[in-house]
This record gives sequence, C-alpha cells and structure tokens, in this order.
Amino acid sequence: MLLILTLLLIAIASYIFYSLYLRPLQERKYYLKTLRNLGYRVKELPFKVMGAPVYDYLQKNQLEQHDAMYGVKVDCQGYDIIMSNLLNSTHILLINLKLAQQMFSTDRFMLFPKYKFMTNLI
Repeated sequence: MLLILTLLLIAIASYIFYSLYLRPLQERKYYLKTLRNLGYRVKELPFKVMGAPVYDYLQKNQLEQHDAMYGVKVDCQGYDIIMSNLLNSTHILLINLKLAQQMFSTDRFMLFPKYKFMTNLI
C-alpha cells in the first residue's frame, strides 16, 4: 500500500514538474529558435515558473520612470518581438509596428512566407 502511494505521489509530482516547468520551457525554446531563424530580433525576458515577467517589467518601469512603456521604448528599440511567459504558456508581444501591420492586414499577410508562421502562432 505504501509503495503504491509513493509511486502515485512520484507520478503526480513528475506530471506537475513537466506541465509547469519543462513543457513551457521547451515550447519557449522552440518559438525562440524558430523566430530567430526567420530573421526576427527577439528580446527574451527571464523565464519564471507560473509568473508574468513582461508585466513585472512594465510595473518596474512604471515605478521607476513613471511610464510603463519606457523600457519598451528605450531598451527594446532594436527588437521586433518580446518573448516571455504568462503563467505556463509562452507570451509573444509584437513591438515592431510594421510586423504587426503586416501580420493583421487581411489583404497582405499571406504574401509574406515568414509572416505566415506568426499568424499560425496567434
């Protein structure tokens, strides 16, 4: 009985570890590699388990500079995308205006093969 209970606890702990840490980290690495191979400049915020680093980043800028988007305007000026996690999923924030326009433009987004991958992500 004790052996079965121990095995059950190990299985549950392994599943929780995989679903909250390993799978989101693998998903993030895959998206990061794919986006960089497509030629996008990606700013990667640190990975936090069950966290929201992009919102922490915006809150820190609000408290220090009195402008939540200050870091995006200054620190992320040469980037197209900010990648972070939101709880246990990958969060992709488009900061390049031309990229966002081409991605959400219904008459043009299928003409650009490298943007087609981005539309499948959303």
